[in-house]
Amino acid sequence: MLVIIVKKYLAMLIGAVLVFAGCVDLGVPVENWTADDAQPVLSCRTVTEEVPYVEEECEDVTYSEEECEMRALEYTSGNLEITDLCIQGQSSCVGKDLGECINKCTRAMKRCRMDITNNDDDYDGTWTVGATFSYNGASFIKNPESAEIEAGKTYTFDFTQIYDVGFENPKMATCTLTVIYEAIVKDCRMVTRKATECQNVTKTKIVEREICE
Repeated sequence: MLVIIVKKYLAMLIGAVLVFAGCVDLGVPVENWTADDAQPVLSCRTVTEEVPYVEEECEDVTYSEEECEMRALEYTSGNLEITDLCIQGQSSCVGKDLGECINKCTRAMKRCRMDITNNDDDYDGTWTVGATFSYNGASFIKNPESAEIEAGKTYTFDFTQIYDVGFENPKMATCTLTVIYEAIVKDCRMVTRKATECQNVTKTKIVEREICE
């Protein structure tokens, strides 16, 4: 009877072991693991670095510049002064005003003068004046005369013409004086101007990035 009880107990114990062994999942055998089955462990950190970049910078600047222009000087022309003299004929007429004894004069001189005043306070200038004498339908054009006139000064342009009066219906010559070329100067002055100047400037900026290894 005792032998039978021991056998039953052993049978039950063996059965329990088998049941326990069948219910527990032991996973992949250790001897079958490979390197691919292992998950690597990474170490990460944040680093900062300077990165260069180019930026355009602009600023307002002030500068001086010479500015020039051509302009005519202001001037004043005086009244025409005329002198008529007899230089040949009856002795009583020679040297006298032609208007007093024109019938006794055979040859005369006409003198025409005109003042030019430079009204500018700073610049000297050159004026050119021409003269035309006319008598009995004929004209005598004199060579133009040029003169440099200082600032604020006056110059007298003076022209003369000698001519034959004639015996029949004598007449006095006429004259006209004309400013052919006015004084032109290059007037320069310093002016202040503004402008915007731009240039490329290399700068750096701080950039953070994560490094894992």
